[in-house]
Amino acid sequence: MIKKIFTYFFRKSFLIYGVIGVFVTLSQVSVLFLLRNYFYISDFFSITIAYIFALILHFFLNKHITFLIDDRKVFNMMSVRYILVVIISYLIYISSIYVWKDIIGVSFTVALLITLAFNYVVNYWLYEKIVFVQNRGLGT
Repeated sequence: MIKKIFTYFFRKSFLIYGVIGVFVTLSQVSVLFLLRNYFYISDFFSITIAYIFALILHFFLNKHITFLIDDRKVFNMMSVRYILVVIISYLIYISSIYVWKDIIGVSFTVALLITLAFNYVVNYWLYEKIVFVQNRGLGT
């Protein structure tokens, strides 16, 4: 059982997913920095634009590199499933931080680190099983 879990989560695609996550995060922060500090766009709009940029980049990099989907369509059912999983992931994220910090009583930093690790695994699984799946009969 443990070997199966270890083998599942340490596949090449799982590690690539992490590298893409780091790259997307650095890209998001870079866009945010440029928008705020060089184009003098307000914090709200800078954060919003950088976040949307990161979501789009994350979707396409994972679609084509992590999960090796060769579909060139920009918006389809896969995109809709991605948006739904992002919403679900966010709800899991804020709920987890709440449970760890406010109910269990660990520090915010510890709650955040536990949540990030947990969401890394859960999000990979959701993307693999729900989002980046072809030939489901629902349209890709």
